[in-house]
Amino acid sequence: MDYRHKAPARNEMQPFQYYWDGVCAPKAGLAICYTTFSVGIFMAKPKANAKGCKRGAAVCRVKGWTKFPDQVFKTADDFCESFMNGFDTSRLKKVYDLTKFTPVK
Repeated sequence: MDYRHKAPARNEMQPFQYYWDGVCAPKAGLAICYTTFSVGIFMAKPKANAKGCKRGAAVCRVKGWTKFPDQVFKTADDFCESFMNGFDTSRLKKVYDLTKFTPVK
């Protein structure tokens, strides 16, 4: 599946665009030793030396089951799209927990 807002390399980020990334996100072919994971959504900010971008603080996180990583990635992608279309980020919860809505089977 193609996610438009997955964080690229830092030198490829566009300033003031929203991206998501998760170090603990499940990867294909690796053993999973935890039941949930989360990805952070952040805004890319220009560096002081004007050469590239850096990650801003996480605006919010999306938490979900490791069995269903695509659900978390899609939700994070939808959030990024909403933020770039002018959604007000000041009233957000810090963590959107998808595990409360999706039972594990």
